[in-house]
Amino acid sequence: MRLDRAALLIGAEDEAYRNIEVEHYLSQLDELAAEARSFLEASQAGETEAFNYFLFELKRFTGNQLDYYDPRNSFLNEVMDRRVGIPITLSVVYMEVGRRAGLDVEGIGMPGHFIVRVRELGLSEALLVDPFHGVMLTREDCQDRLDTVYDGLVSLSEEHLRAASTPEILVRMLRNLKAVYTRSNLYRQALACVDRILLLTPGDVGEHRDRGTLLSRLERFEDAARELEYYLQTATDAPDSTTMREQLNNIRRQQAMRN
Repeated sequence: MRLDRAALLIGAEDEAYRNIEVEHYLSQLDELAAEARSFLEASQAGETEAFNYFLFELKRFTGNQLDYYDPRNSFLNEVMDRRVGIPITLSVVYMEVGRRAGLDVEGIGMPGHFIVRVRELGLSEALLVDPFHGVMLTREDCQDRLDTVYDGLVSLSEEHLRAASTPEILVRMLRNLKAVYTRSNLYRQALACVDRILLLTPGDVGEHRDRGTLLSRLERFEDAARELEYYLQTATDAPDSTTMREQLNNIRRQQAMRN
């Protein structure tokens, strides 16, 4: 599965971007990479430092700190057009342009913040880069990020710095988008995200729970009840089982009122 094409297809399948030309944006990635290669060859700086300057200073890709929850930040085509995004979409740009330009780069799905790792020839340790802020990171910086997420109770481990697979990256992109749509009460669009997540991870019972909740918001009570029944039967020890059972009972009451 190609990350660049699959990430663009997330946009192509959204009702807002049905007419986007995926091949056009793939060509843009190729063109950016060709420029990057020329810049790296002429630069006297290290490979990663030079590439960071190219992408963040010359091409001005940056994190959207003013409107983080704008859904456009989650679509690769919009990020390429507007040059702003969230950590994961900017990381996808970094990885796809970087790989084409010759960098050995991979994504890292740290809790709360997606970053990238670059292995540079001649360096004993890989370099960590935060594409959202356009800066290099140390392990101490990563620990600070964990402290923010976990209130100082979790120490940085190699698992936190594990390379993310393409399906994992796509699922994380879709979950971000689902959260943005849910936050804006756009339940139909959020449900479409869940459906795509379940294509990638069909055994994710938490997504079946969320699907049930979204279906109930859309007053599709029979489908919602089926999803929540599946969740309660499968995730028998889930900490939210009492809450979900109450929600299921409420859905059944609303079904009965309709009948």
